[in-house]
This record gives sequence, C-alpha cells and structure tokens, in this order.
Amino acid sequence: YERSIALRPQFAAALFAAGRQKLALRDWQGAAASFGAVVALQPDDARALANLGQALAAQGRNEPALTALQRAIEANPADAAPRYAMGWALDRMGRGEEAFARYEEALARDPRHFEALRALGRHCVRRADYARAAGLFGAAAAIAPGSLPRGNGGALTALRGGSSPTCPCPRAPSGRRSRSGRG
Repeated sequence: YERSIALRPQFAAALFAAGRQKLALRDWQGAAASFGAVVALQPDDARALANLGQALAAQGRNEPALTALQRAIEANPADAAPRYAMGWALDRMGRGEEAFARYEEALARDPRHFEALRALGRHCVRRADYARAAGLFGAAAAIAPGSLPRGNGGALTALRGGSSPTCPCPRAPSGRRSRSGRG
C-alpha cells in the first residue's frame, strides 16, 4: 500500500487500506493521518470518517473524533458501523449512557453487528440486565463461535442461571474477577 501511495498520493483506496493496516497495528496517529488524507480527497466517505473518528478517539482527541463520527453518521444514516464507532468513542470517554444508545442504534440497523452485540451485552451486565446480556452474548457467539472474551467463558452459563467461577456477573456485578476465578 505504501508503494501505491508513493506512486499516486491521491489514490484514496490505497490510503484507506493503509489506514486499516495502521488501525490493526494500533498505530492511531498513522491511521488518523491516512484516513484524514482520504477524507481530504473524499469529504463524504462515511467509512473513512468512521475510521478517522475511531483513530482520533483512541488518541484521546475526543472532540475531533465525535465530529468525524457524526459526519460519518450523516453521510450514511443507514450504516451501523459509524454508530458503533460513536458508541465505542463515547465509552472511551466515560459517557456510558450515550454509548449504550449508539450501540442500540447500530443494532437497529444491523442486528448481527458483532461488536455492537458484545458492547451492548457488557453494558447490560453493568445494568444487571442479565437476561438481555445473555441474549446479546448468545447472538454474538452464534455469529462467531468462541468469541466471548477469555475469562468470561462461563458468563453465558451463569447468565442463564447456571454457575461459573469466572463469570463477572451474578456473584460479582460491580467488580471483575480474575481468570482463575478466585477474585
């Protein structure tokens, strides 16, 4: 990708691909630069705006992140991805209630949005809405078997009324348990 960009710096697809690689490597600054360049070329590219927002939020650049994410939502109102990204950014800022609403909006647009299912499930656990959390985690697991985070492998069982030494929910709703299950 870097070679394509060097040969044709206006090549938005290569810039976008480079940004995705940088996101995967958690190179937030590099990702923001790549997606910013795409947005400079294509100001209404909802995917680039959403990725730019995530990269900015990961750097703690909250206001520009929210601006980019709002523009992504406006550019493609039917897309779940920018709404999930907005929820993710709001979560990172400690604005859980707003994040919860954005995750719900994402799922209204795409009921199989894996990340939104998991994020909303975690919020439901925090709210002690274990039945809904079990449904959300179950839906996520159906999409990607084995996808529940390590250390929460028994969460679904416990949420459905069973017991699990590693579940952070019914027995310890306000704290996290270690992977060993001993506290």
